[in-house]
Amino acid sequence: KKALFNIRMYDLGAEAFPGVLYGKLRDASPEAVIVNGYGPTEATVSCISKVITSGENITIGKPAANVRAYVCDSARHILPMGCTGELVIAGLGVGRGYVNLPDKTADAFFEIDGERAYRTGDLVRYNKDGEIEFFGRVDNQVKLRGLRVELDEIENVMNTFPGIGMSKVIVRNNGREDYLAGFFTADREVDNALLTAHLKEYLTYYMVPSVLMQIPEMPLTVNGKIDKNALPDVAFDAEEREYAEPADQLEKAFCEAFEEILSLKRVGATDSFFEIGGTSLSATRVVMFAMNKGYQLVYKDVFDHPSPRQLAAFVSGNAATGEESSGKKDGKTDDVENFDYDTLSRILQKNVMDHIGEVSRVPLKDIILTGATGFLGVHVLREFLENYEGKVYCLMRRGQYDSCEKRLENMLMYYYGKPFREMFGTRLICIEGDITEPESLKQMEKLEATTLINCAA
Repeated sequence: KKALFNIRMYDLGAEAFPGVLYGKLRDASPEAVIVNGYGPTEATVSCISKVITSGENITIGKPAANVRAYVCDSARHILPMGCTGELVIAGLGVGRGYVNLPDKTADAFFEIDGERAYRTGDLVRYNKDGEIEFFGRVDNQVKLRGLRVELDEIENVMNTFPGIGMSKVIVRNNGREDYLAGFFTADREVDNALLTAHLKEYLTYYMVPSVLMQIPEMPLTVNGKIDKNALPDVAFDAEEREYAEPADQLEKAFCEAFEEILSLKRVGATDSFFEIGGTSLSATRVVMFAMNKGYQLVYKDVFDHPSPRQLAAFVSGNAATGEESSGKKDGKTDDVENFDYDTLSRILQKNVMDHIGEVSRVPLKDIILTGATGFLGVHVLREFLENYEGKVYCLMRRGQYDSCEKRLENMLMYYYGKPFREMFGTRLICIEGDITEPESLKQMEKLEATTLINCAA
């Protein structure tokens, strides 16, 4: 700290700027200018930058005067503000290509609006202030157990934990399955249990690393990047967790089913099927096991009740009441033969990138939300409640619950650990209905909402 006191300017790059680093630099050098720089060698190193004045909401700023920066999709179409895509740098500073590597050059370099352009491979978006938010590498999006996982998103949340300075999340394999391993450096001893609880608060369960390891320092390549291949080996076994003894034969039966399906030696009554290696595909085997035993269970129920204890309580409740599981249909079938697809085509014909310029940004007031109990819908709901001021009308079925409110409250508690109870009836209004029923949709006509967000499947 003493050695850094007289430094008047920091220009940092190579890796994402962790928020905790700003506080440390400012504490060491109160008068220094701190710059977050960005620019690959292929685009003459420094082409985008931002003077950082806070550890919150850090961006890489705006392009230099002679640089153009675009956000593009996989087909190299330019995306509008707010859309996440690959950063493309254009202008006179872009290089000619790679020496004696014509295929690699053709893949990375091209022309956009008549200028030489380079695909950076970095995931970004423009925010409302015209600054570029950096999310990491495009190839840091991986598939784990059939689910899409953004490794950079996990690292960003890890970096918000007190004391952590730098983190790296990678996919490892223990000989039976892939799992997430998180490595981090910190200025103090970090309790992994507290860090895991922190991650669970902001990430969905399958994005929480199965193993966390604090290391003295991050291994770096000669270019100053984190060397993923040099990260230490870790010991992981999905069975190493707090064990809960099955309370009855039904719980024991589901524990044994999980053990057989996932090739585990021991599964406890409270172990989540998906946290110990289950996938969306292997969940079908749980359903088949239940069917063979005569239990009423469908695919969705495994996601709603992922532990042996929850499944046992669920199917025993069905057996006691004679109710059908949530996935059962009421015998009705969708009649699509006479649907007017011409009308639908006319409505959607402008829903293409060619007309993106006609879209204007307006304040989001009251909204109608369908599918609020699904994975996408519940995340949209939380984002609206925490960042906007209007009302949200949720059209939904109450299922097995006493009311729609109880069902939605349960889902919010499941995903976020808080039910938003104080907002029900004021900002959060549940309307019982089904989007496949015309009478339900007519209820929406009387609502003074400016936007309908359809997350129902």
